[in-house]
Amino acid sequence: MLRVAEAKGCYRQLKCADLHDCTIVEAGSLAALVCVGTLMLPNHVVSGGVLRDWVLWIQTGGIVCLSVRTDQWESHTPDPVGVPAVARALEEEGVWELVEATEPKPYTPRVSGNSIQFSLRVYRVKGR
Repeated sequence: MLRVAEAKGCYRQLKCADLHDCTIVEAGSLAALVCVGTLMLPNHVVSGGVLRDWVLWIQTGGIVCLSVRTDQWESHTPDPVGVPAVARALEEEGVWELVEATEPKPYTPRVSGNSIQFSLRVYRVKGR
């Protein structure tokens, strides 16, 4: 997918990197970050601490857009270092604000009998 996006010339810069490595992007250098399908599943990003790293990369007023499986979001809610808890803490600390949380939609609508749903959560960075 990155090769296709690169070939279309849609982005000034594309990086394929470990999102846990906070050194891959210069602080305040991004206007937006979009993370699709990598939060909270086994062998993916499970620690909410990565959100704090991502906020450092985003310019004030920039956007962080996350797609999250609703079942995973809800089951991780009590975990104090999980993604949902850290997302809420960043709101409470005034670091970012929730701009939009979409209603759940089918995760794979063309797969019969699949009840998994996802939603988008869009945050605006207010400051670091």
